[in-house]
Amino acid sequence: MSSKLKQQDELAPQTVVDLDLSPIIAWQLSEIKDWKKFGKKLRVPKQVLQDIEKKHPKNVQRALEEVIRYGTGLYKDAITNKIIEILFEMGEKELAMKLLADKEPYVIIPSRPDELVVRKEDDIIKSLKYLQEEFAYLVNELQSALQEVADFVNLKRFIKEYLRESFSPKEDPASIDSLFDALRKHYCYLNFEILEVIAKGFAYQYANRLMYNVITDYKTDLNEFLESTHLKAFKDAVEKIAQEAEVYQLTPGQCNVVLRLEGSWMKARVSCLWVLLKHIFRDKVSLFTRLKIEGGSVIVRFVVPSSIMVALISLA
Repeated sequence: MSSKLKQQDELAPQTVVDLDLSPIIAWQLSEIKDWKKFGKKLRVPKQVLQDIEKKHPKNVQRALEEVIRYGTGLYKDAITNKIIEILFEMGEKELAMKLLADKEPYVIIPSRPDELVVRKEDDIIKSLKYLQEEFAYLVNELQSALQEVADFVNLKRFIKEYLRESFSPKEDPASIDSLFDALRKHYCYLNFEILEVIAKGFAYQYANRLMYNVITDYKTDLNEFLESTHLKAFKDAVEKIAQEAEVYQLTPGQCNVVLRLEGSWMKARVSCLWVLLKHIFRDKVSLFTRLKIEGGSVIVRFVVPSSIMVALISLA
């Protein structure tokens, strides 16, 4: 390592401390939704916040500048790290990431205990993909069977009577395809009782009871999935994230639990995952209402001085 680079490493912390970063940070955070809430979390006294509001009633950036300057007196060179932590707590993720992109070395990147990364390669998603394909095959086979053997008028009359007021299509179905389009909201890959009833009454005689075998095989696969260890592990992971998020957010029952989908996902697969979440947390409504699915990949980056990096490399 050159002496010049080493000297820069040694001077960097002093440079961060000596500079008044409040105007720069205030400009970066000028779009914050609630600067007074931010000030409270930064431990700025209520009276000081009131004085700042009187002084800058319509200038959020100047108000933030004074709030950050006050916070710097409390947290010293850890002020940037504290601000990033508070922004995550307030749900101001974009502002936090903007600040992270411009931060100086020695600032610790806060962890995100309220996020669970879900990858397409995970066992839970592989099983979900398999079920989605098998269920699509089941529905297709049932439609084909009904087109061959069923009396369409009797079938439609039966469905109207079975579902009663809950069956209210915009237009009266004129074919098997349009009838299934109208039925779509009444079944899914986890709950398809209406399809079983239709198959039993109108399609089991088709091709030597082929539909009976298709439905029986699918139900077996579905039950194995619902009792699988990887589904249990996924459920436990979401519940653990929720518990940690409550501590992190300091507002029990109010925080979001984010499932971050890594890579490219089909919209239908995301929909299947959402249905699965509703099913496995049906007895925990308060948790389900806090679940949130976001797309995108997560990259964790550590920034350390080069003098420390040399020591880390030597240990590798």
